[in-house]
This record gives sequence, structure tokens and C-alpha cells, in this order.
Amino acid sequence: FNTSTVGTYRYRYMVTDANGCSATDSILIDVKPKAVAGTLQADQLTFCAGDSTTLRVFGSVGTLSWESSSTSGGPWGPAAVTRISDTTAFTGPLSSTTFYRVTAKLENCSAIGTEIMIEVIALPAKPLLNLLVDSICSGDSTFLVTTNYTSGILWNDPAITIDDTLVVRTTGVYFATATAAGCENRSDSAFVTVSNNPDTPVITANGANPACDGDIVTLVSSASGNNSWSSGETADSITVATTGTFTVTHTNASGCSATSASFEMVFNPSPVKPSIALIDSGAICMEDSVRLVVTPAGSNTWSTGSTADTIVVRSTGVYTVTAANSFGCEVVSDDVEITFNSLPTRPVITSADPFCLGNTVQLQSSGTGTNTWSDNSTSDSLAVTSNGTYTVTVTDSNGCSRVSAPYEVTFDSIPAKPVITQMGNQLTASGNAAAYQWFDDNGPISGANAKTYSPTHSGMHSVTAYSAQGCASPSSGPFAFSGVGVAEVSALSGVKLYPNPSPGAFTIFVAQDAAFDAYRITDLSGRIITGAQLVKGNNQVNTGLSAGVYIVELLNNTVVSAQGRLVIQ
Repeated sequence: FNTSTVGTYRYRYMVTDANGCSATDSILIDVKPKAVAGTLQADQLTFCAGDSTTLRVFGSVGTLSWESSSTSGGPWGPAAVTRISDTTAFTGPLSSTTFYRVTAKLENCSAIGTEIMIEVIALPAKPLLNLLVDSICSGDSTFLVTTNYTSGILWNDPAITIDDTLVVRTTGVYFATATAAGCENRSDSAFVTVSNNPDTPVITANGANPACDGDIVTLVSSASGNNSWSSGETADSITVATTGTFTVTHTNASGCSATSASFEMVFNPSPVKPSIALIDSGAICMEDSVRLVVTPAGSNTWSTGSTADTIVVRSTGVYTVTAANSFGCEVVSDDVEITFNSLPTRPVITSADPFCLGNTVQLQSSGTGTNTWSDNSTSDSLAVTSNGTYTVTVTDSNGCSRVSAPYEVTFDSIPAKPVITQMGNQLTASGNAAAYQWFDDNGPISGANAKTYSPTHSGMHSVTAYSAQGCASPSSGPFAFSGVGVAEVSALSGVKLYPNPSPGAFTIFVAQDAAFDAYRITDLSGRIITGAQLVKGNNQVNTGLSAGVYIVELLNNTVVSAQGRLVIQ
């Protein structure tokens, strides 16, 4: 049976024997399609180690199986491929020459394809790199060197190459490639970072340059932080006091630095420090003046503005002098404090005693401190017995003095004893004294200081004469004043006395609203003669008095509230 047509066939056969007898039978034959391995192809047949390729089968029928072998003709085993489709597979990375074939299978039929050889060429040795530093600053260089090649390599940035060395000056990724038989092997990548340099710092001086000896000048870097001075300090600023040349280097966060231009600081010599002396000695008091002198003499300027070597000061203050030289350098003296002490309060001379001939008068100074009188005695008071002009000088604890105003002392004569005369209701003292003082039974009468006085009641009165200095005369002695001006009792409100004049017996009528509860009768000298309690209404009085003028005093609770004249015939 031979057929090339796919299908299912039934065949029957018959056997006939010699006798002519026959028997038949049949068989079913299934003809399947033929498996075809097709043609196996690759992208190319020669590769470098590590490459990959795609294998493709054209014209195949059936399910394919991929096989490989390290030698031609086998032995064959499953190929290390990644199937992309039934007819396409990917293999790699390739490491050695390998033979590939496919086997097609269709139902129970199979076919083996023709093998192909994929030749793999070994790579050259991988370049090994040594990077000196991986981070540099602008303007600097670093070196990338291969340790296993001295030549025959290719750098990806061949800016500056010296055989196996690459000079790197810019940020980037760098590698080397070795080539042999058309195959390349690249080194690992080296990363280089080039950081920007900081701005160049500038040094400035907080102070004059040139300066003067004794000055302290601060040098300041324009950069903030990470400064390193040529003097060793690391702050943003430094203080200097001597001539010298200075630089500062500033380093940024990337470690890159920039150095300033040189800064020359000059300190010129200063003049000799001046000293101030006080010419005048003794206490320094207000209204005084003091002379100050400076040494050495020369180009000096006082705090007052004066340029003289000696000045006169008249007020409290702190004084200095500044010396200058040709370099313009100045030195200030120590402070000299001048205090003008206040003068003590001007003393006032007083005396509590009148200046009367024959008396010794004490003059009193109001000054607190040491009092020196014009006669050079030292006491708070001075006893004087003669006319004259006196002063006192008070000196305080600071030695400052002040003189009182002149105090004139003139002793007066004592006035003559005055004599009192009465004219009507007025009393008159003799003489022409500067002042008088009138008295009654109760003592000095307030405001009664004239030569004449009109008493307000009957009784004993006296007067003393005074000179202009207050010298008192002897008292005039008592003078019995008759109350010519005293009203009749009958004229008083709320009370009547009748008859008046009276033969000796009389009646005192007290109204209900009158505030009198007693009476008493005195003579014109004020001597009490008699008296009694009063009741409202009529009060009978029989005194037995001799003829004359008397005073009736009406009392309220022992106090004289009214008085009147009573005449007894």
C-alpha cells in the first residue's frame, strides 16, 4: 500500500482456495500528514561571547522541538532557548560555539531538520579601572587608569588620554572598551563629579587701614562659614593688632575652595600717651576755676576742643586730652574727673535778743559746718557788746566756704518809763517810742501797739515803750481805767437794772429768754466787791455800796457775757 494522499482508507481482500472456495476480510488504513522540519536560520552565524540571537524555522510542519549540541552530529539535548513562537526562539547570552537543530512531529510522524552552527568568539579581557578620586573641583583633574591594559583600549571620552590613562576634568560617566577579533568588552563605569568652586572671598577691614599701634582691627571674609585664614583661625572674621599680610580660603559644601587676594594690614606707631596734671591744689568749689596741664606738650586736643597745653575749667566733668602724630594716630589720656563741689548754703546771721545798751547779744549763724566769724572766732554763735558790722563764713566737709551777708549791729538806748494819762475813753502813753505794748489784767493786749489805746472794759491797764531795736522801757505800772464808755445796764438786751443811778438798793430784771444766771459788781480797778445768782424775773439787790461808779458784770455759766455801768448816789 503506498499513498501520498492524506485520508482514511479501507482495504478488503479475498482468499480463494483450490476448491474454489473463498473467504474475505478488510482493514482500515489511516494516512496522516507528513511532518516537515523545515529550514533553521539565525541572524548571523558568528557572535561574540555574551551576544544573543534569534533562531527562526521556515517551512516546517508539525510541532517543533529545539535541540542543541556542543559538537556536530550530537549528542543532542534540549536547547537553552526562549521560545517566542512555535517557529521562533531566542537564545543568549552566548558563551561558546553551539550546534542547533529542530525536530518536527505531527501526530505519529516526525522529521529531523538540518543542524546549523553558531560560532561564539571569546571576548577580550574586561578592562579594570582605577579612579584616583571621583569628586573634583572646577579647574582640577582626576585620572582614570586601566590596570590590565597598557594600550589597545578605547575610552568613551578620549579628551586627554595618555596610553592607559584618561585625564578627566568634567562631570560624567567614563569607561574603557577592549577589542579583539571584532568583539568588544567594556569596563565598569566610573562616575566623576566636578563641583563648582565658591566665589573668591574678599577681605575687608572694619576699621582704618593703615591703623595705629594699640588699635584692634577686625578683618572680615565676604564668605559665610568654612573660612580658613592664613593666620590659622577658622571664623568668618579675625582681629589683628600687628602689621601683616593675610588671606582667607573659603570651602563650600562640595569641598571646593577659593582663596582671597592677599590683604596687607598696616599698623603705624602711635604717639606717647599723654597725662593730665592738676596745677591748682585745695578744695574745688563752685565759682572756682582749675588749671589742667598735659605732658608731653605738642599736638594735643582737649575734650573741651582746646589745643593749648594748659586749660582752665570751671564746671564739673570728665576731661581728657588726645595726642596725635604725623601718621594721624591718636592716643587718649586717662580720664580726669573734676568735681566742683556745691557751695554750702549761704549762712544767715540772726539774733533773738534786742540790741540794747548794756546788753550782751548772741549772734547766731544758720550755717552747718565750721563757722568762722569776722573776728576769726569759730563757733556757731558770737557774743557782741558793741556796734559794728559782722559776717560769718561757713566751711563744709569738702572745704568749700560761703560768706554771709553783712549783719549790722547798732545798740539802742532804753526808752524812759512811760506815764499813762486818760482823756475820755482813750489812754495815752508819754514819750515818742518806736512802739508800745498795752496790757490789762489778762496780759498783753493783741494789736495794742500804738502810743494811744482805747480800752474795751474798765480795769487796771499798763504800757511798755520799745525802741526801734526792741529795747523795752520799764513798765508804766497799773493805771485804773474808768469805763466811761461802758453802757448802762438798762440798755442791755434781756435785762433791766433800776433805778440807775441808785441810792444803794436796786432791782435786776432778767427776761425769760435771757442767758444770764449770775452777776457780780467790781470797782473801776476790776476788784470784785459782791455778786450772787440770778433768777428769771426781778432780783432785789441791796449792796450798801458807797457813792461812786461801779461795773455790773452779767455771767452765763461763770463766763462774763455782758457788763454795764452802775452809779450809786
